[in-house]
Amino acid sequence: MATFPSLSDYDNMTVYRDSATQDLGMSVKTDSGPDITRARSTYMLSAFTVEHTAVATADKTTFWEFWEARAGSAESFTWTNAVNSVSYTVRFAPGIPEIKSHGSTDEFWIIKFSLREV
Repeated sequence: MATFPSLSDYDNMTVYRDSATQDLGMSVKTDSGPDITRARSTYMLSAFTVEHTAVATADKTTFWEFWEARAGSAESFTWTNAVNSVSYTVRFAPGIPEIKSHGSTDEFWIIKFSLREV
């Protein structure tokens, strides 16, 4: 399994742990009486939004090549949350990461993307 590349701007990185990505409850209607409900799983998967705000051009290229190699959201990989040093098995959320120039030059970039735990 691939590992997310190390980017040079960990001091300028923000990680948001999004709310739960799924509703674990399921319900079955009965002919008479109350619905029967239970949890589908005992583990709630996490979702993250990550924003790097000062990525060098070489790291931007590394990130983009990594995203393309995973075919966007098709392949899972190991990602370590820099905030708490916990590793997760994740995939990119559907959609293309946001990449835009930081300032008036193309020396640094802002990269924002979402991850979903698998």
